Amino acid sequence: MTQAVASFDVRVADVTPLLPRALQPMSFGYGLGEMFVHWQWAARSDFRSYGEFIVGFMVREPYYRQSAAYFHANPVNSEAARQGGARMWGMRKVLGHIEHQRADEGLHCVLSLDGRQV
Repeated sequence: MTQAVASFDVRVADVTPLLPRALQPMSFGYGLGEMFVHWQWAARSDFRSYGEFIVGFMVREPYYRQSAAYFHANPVNSEAARQGGARMWGMRKVLGHIEHQRADEGLHCVLSLDGRQV
């Protein structure tokens, strides 16, 4: 399995409308929060080979008032991975088109949903 994770500063005001009402984005100062993208490619698994993205935000969990990760979108590139994720982990996954290319200096990933590049 190959994986990569990246995180980005995002404006809290832009994240708030994307979250369920009970969640508030974590603010790390200057009105900024954190968005993360996790990508993985499994060459062999129970779902054959597949790619997956997790796009999420760091949020304040309302019950314990601690930080938590909220998964906003979880696209996969195979129907078997989508159904398996729902059955085994209760995760709402969507079908997408995921391409990746490895190079000496890093990794280039492209995600498309409904025919549009994300």
